[in-house]
Amino acid sequence: MRVQLTGNTLIDDDDDGSDDRRSRNQDLQSFQVGDYLEIEGRQRSSDGGFLEAMVIEREDDGGDGNFEIEARVSAIGADSITIMNLDVLRNNFSFSGAEVGDEVEFEYRVTTGGEYELTTNVEVEDGDES
Repeated sequence: MRVQLTGNTLIDDDDDGSDDRRSRNQDLQSFQVGDYLEIEGRQRSSDGGFLEAMVIEREDDGGDGNFEIEARVSAIGADSITIMNLDVLRNNFSFSGAEVGDEVEFEYRVTTGGEYELTTNVEVEDGDES
């Protein structure tokens, strides 16, 4: 999925031992292929769809190999669900109740073949902020 930074994107680097958030220009060059990042942002549909990053946090480690995503569903097939151009295979988990346009949350992983597969059932978000 494509992530787009803006002049307001903040970087929070767990690796440097501080809790300071800095402008993206201070830390952007320090990212390396293989870094684990947590990205908070707004889902945009223009230009083929992307995530407009508000905060990027480098994680100290890769955790358990699972990734978490919360976004709107763009397509549902018999064996996969698509979120922000990311096709995720069912892998014996459920996405029943989810419809195109719903905001959902789930965990997934990368297979040895380079595909993505669910590691939890898909949860449809309530949307009620109260």
